Amino acid sequence: MGQRKALVVGINDYSGRWSPLSCCLNDASQVAGLLEMEEYGFEVTVLTDAEATRGRILRWAAEARSSMPESLLFYFSGHGTVTDLGAFLVTFDNAEYDEGIEIQKVIRLLAGESDSRHDTLVFLDCCHSGAGIRPDGTVEMRRPMLNDDIRTAVNVDRGVAVIGAALSSQQAWEEQNFGHGIFTYYLLQGLYGEAADHDGCVTVHSLYEVISRNMGQRGGSREQQKPVFGGHIPGRLVLAAGLTPNLPPPPPEQDYLLIEREAQSFLDQFLRFKMGYDSEGWRREGYDLACRRLESIYEWFERKAVMPGVASRLAFRRCRETLNRYRTELALVESGMVIKEGILERQLGSGGFGSVWQVRDPETGKSVAYKIYHAQEMDNPEKIQRFATGYEAMTLLKHNSIVKVHRFSTCPIGFVMDYIEGQNIRDLKPHSFLEPDELIDLLIGVANAVVHAHQNSVIHRDIKPENIVCLTGPDGRQHPYLTDFDLAWFTTRTQNATKSGLGVIYYAAPEQYSAFDPKIVSAKTPALDVFSFGQLMYFCFMGRDPDPVRLGGNLAEIQRKFHSSVSGEVVRQIGALYKDATEWASAERIQSFEEVIGRLLLIKDELSHTHSDKTLERATFLAELIYKLTNDPRVPSKPAFTSLTGNWEVSFSWSEKLFRQAMHPSLTVQFHPNGKIGFENMANEKMRRILNERVDAALAPHKPYALRHKGRKGAFEVYVEYTPVVVARSGLEPIRLTIRSVLAALERS
Repeated sequence: MGQRKALVVGINDYSGRWSPLSCCLNDASQVAGLLEMEEYGFEVTVLTDAEATRGRILRWAAEARSSMPESLLFYFSGHGTVTDLGAFLVTFDNAEYDEGIEIQKVIRLLAGESDSRHDTLVFLDCCHSGAGIRPDGTVEMRRPMLNDDIRTAVNVDRGVAVIGAALSSQQAWEEQNFGHGIFTYYLLQGLYGEAADHDGCVTVHSLYEVISRNMGQRGGSREQQKPVFGGHIPGRLVLAAGLTPNLPPPPPEQDYLLIEREAQSFLDQFLRFKMGYDSEGWRREGYDLACRRLESIYEWFERKAVMPGVASRLAFRRCRETLNRYRTELALVESGMVIKEGILERQLGSGGFGSVWQVRDPETGKSVAYKIYHAQEMDNPEKIQRFATGYEAMTLLKHNSIVKVHRFSTCPIGFVMDYIEGQNIRDLKPHSFLEPDELIDLLIGVANAVVHAHQNSVIHRDIKPENIVCLTGPDGRQHPYLTDFDLAWFTTRTQNATKSGLGVIYYAAPEQYSAFDPKIVSAKTPALDVFSFGQLMYFCFMGRDPDPVRLGGNLAEIQRKFHSSVSGEVVRQIGALYKDATEWASAERIQSFEEVIGRLLLIKDELSHTHSDKTLERATFLAELIYKLTNDPRVPSKPAFTSLTGNWEVSFSWSEKLFRQAMHPSLTVQFHPNGKIGFENMANEKMRRILNERVDAALAPHKPYALRHKGRKGAFEVYVEYTPVVVARSGLEPIRLTIRSVLAALERS
């Protein structure tokens, strides 16, 4: 019999690009110590900090596998990240476009060929999101690793099991009070003996059961972090023997039968409850009570389904099928039905994932919108997951041009969101009554919403007229709201080459369709949304859908549309923006919505027939600057604004400063938080340092003109001084870009 070998990796301090962590070395030390105990019997190699390079880890894996071991174990505690290239464990020697080791690669290397005779166990604690990666100006999309990334990576058919945890939300779970990452803390508890079964053995399954239970109890109903179990291990993989038994034996047959009888009883009671209502009573109260009852039953089924052996039993499976039929029936709604938020008034529309209803509260008169997943597609788990992903994406976003969501329901599948009293862009037909500058304002509002989504690593993937609802303000201006994130990408869930991952052909980028290649269909860069936005521009200008292929013809039509109504420079700029936004090749397209907004603002300036070199009054200069940042006209006597997320108050003051042996106008920009800011379980001084580092990195491209000054003692504030200021329209754009960069750094999760 071969040896049992383990590699334990813990990284607190990364080289340059990634912020340090606090608990990973302690995690690695204690895990290694346990695995070396007689009960576990592993020969352990430990790599920490600078030792933990990509080459050393891969070399150990290859050499250990070739030694014909009985078992291989790999433990990693540190940063995990996802880029366009895959899901990675971040090693000490990370670099741009080479973060470390792709999870799938290390699993394949450890597991070996399909006929390998050793067992492989992998523990991944990638929940330490910390402060994340420091900004470096790259367009590469990165975000913390999520549970679904691990779940995707362990989809293998070899003798390997993976237990891991990343984030289930954008919150860090490194617990200073424990001295460990949360996942590793409960892993250690299990290894110490809490996971010892009735025979005194710690097995893969008993270990996962203990970790999952303890983390679930700690997170409560929020389930901030939930571990993942995946892979394939034939039989029973024993990690340790001879411990004091702690877990009860598997349920006897009568316990299974009791669960099945209870499941059938719940369903029978629900059916009798439904039968007790006539049509009017069902609308008035029965439907709402049925939804609540069935949600409780659904939660009971979900709890029982994770118990060993329950989900695979025929009687339980049939009960779940009946449960799903009842859930399907609840998705068939009609006007007059009552739910928690009020009365279903009317159907507002229907799309590829569900129908949307207006719900009015009879007491307050206020309305919300309720989006219900299509009843006829309850047998499509991929599409159901995509629907839930859309809701999760919207919960991550806080912006005054993105529809807010409030509650997710499982019976029926749906969610409640803000109701916008207005029409979507297709029904509104803005080309028929808005002036060119007003159309540009509308597009700037949409682009600002998309920028916020991208800053939070959410790619919409379905920007089209139906997904933008416009509210008419008292002044007649149209305020756009971006909605429908059903196709949004923010977790790299496995995406099959089906239409559930595709947008409407008139607006979807070519890479969403090309050859139905799953890697291409899963395209997830900002340039994808830029293409859709370019096609949306065409609709706003022309009032009809663009040709999805003849992009040059679309461009010519736009130019003809404006030929006689605006200056030639405006026609040129609009045409150039459309062309650059809709390049067929993603790499040749505009890569950032910041550039889109900047070019739209230049078009608006040209439409207003202003001269960029004309000197402005300082109050007028600030009013124009605030407008460029907020798309909201301001009174010049109020030189301040609140960021679009509502988190930061930005104000301005003028002075004169010496710059290159001459006095010049200097603008000081103060960033003051609205309310408390901070990172969970992080000291104030460390938080200040991290935020200041982010701001300094954001200002680097703008030096020597933009410099950060310290705020007043006792309150976290940021002061940025910009010198010299050209007090003319030509001087607005450099300062706008500086402020946008600082806000993006401060508001990053």
